[in-house]
Amino acid sequence: MTDGWVTFERPAALLLLAALPLLGALYGVFFIARRRALRAFGGPGSGLVSGSVFWQIIRNLLRLAGLAALIVAIAGPRLGHPVERRDVVVLLDVSQSMATQDVTPSRLALARDVIARVVADLGEQRIGLVYYAGDARLRFPLTPDTPAIGKVLEFGGYPFIPITGTSVDAGLRAAVELFPPEVRANGAPKSLVLVSDGEGAADSSFISALRSEGIRVFAVGIGTADGGEVPLYAADGRFLRYLTGRSGTTVSTLDAAGLEALAHATGGRYWTYTGSEPVPQEVSAQIFQMPPTEVIGERWVLDYERRWLLLGLALGILLLEAWLPERRRMPTPAIAR
Repeated sequence: MTDGWVTFERPAALLLLAALPLLGALYGVFFIARRRALRAFGGPGSGLVSGSVFWQIIRNLLRLAGLAALIVAIAGPRLGHPVERRDVVVLLDVSQSMATQDVTPSRLALARDVIARVVADLGEQRIGLVYYAGDARLRFPLTPDTPAIGKVLEFGGYPFIPITGTSVDAGLRAAVELFPPEVRANGAPKSLVLVSDGEGAADSSFISALRSEGIRVFAVGIGTADGGEVPLYAADGRFLRYLTGRSGTTVSTLDAAGLEALAHATGGRYWTYTGSEPVPQEVSAQIFQMPPTEVIGERWVLDYERRWLLLGLALGILLLEAWLPERRRMPTPAIAR
């Protein structure tokens, strides 16, 4: 992979550079012819003309340099960049507590929002999606077709997993198994984005397995410390009632400490998201800091920064050439005494 100018958008334009030596030769021919004509016309007095040979040569050289910079800018220098791919598994908590509405409109809705924005930021990376509650379900295999994952997240109903409860380890196990064997074997760090209210995260026994696989958990906590009542929904998304226990209505709170401990134990990072923080961008930035799991080619991109630098240089040189005078300093006549 390259990091310099190794190709051009319009390489045919560079053929014009071959004309510059010819143009320089023509400048020289015209200059010599002009000097001869001046000597033929002025005779011995031709040495008193105000035109400076030095500045005439400098102006011609500047004109050639400005044209060279302009030609290279028109050719469009391009930079080669490696096309890197990172394998990322997104693990979404769809347990009943994620229906809690201590954040607006609900924890699950915000979780979908943050995942959709992270997926959009990741672009051409390969992303997979796993749902988990009491059990785990593969929702979407690893794919570079990230818009398809966005469409899955647009599903309006409540995701249904028959086994109730929350098993973080079941979700983590399914997420790890989603990484291809060759990716798991190459030893490169891998990214797992966990979006949850943290229920059960503090009791996870899967941390050592994550470490051995080189998987870093980037956890996003959805909810509040005060929490809220847990609603129950039917499989068709219809509200039934609030979840109750022996002491009355069940209240679910965000376990930020459990999620943070899980993330930090794997070398990852934790964020709390309530809908307004720039968490999606920060998650994406962390993932892009990870080394790629695969380099799949090279992309050429027009180097606009240096292109404008060349255009500015060409314009500056040509303006300087036009501004420089050709006249030399004439001797001052002596005052007769």
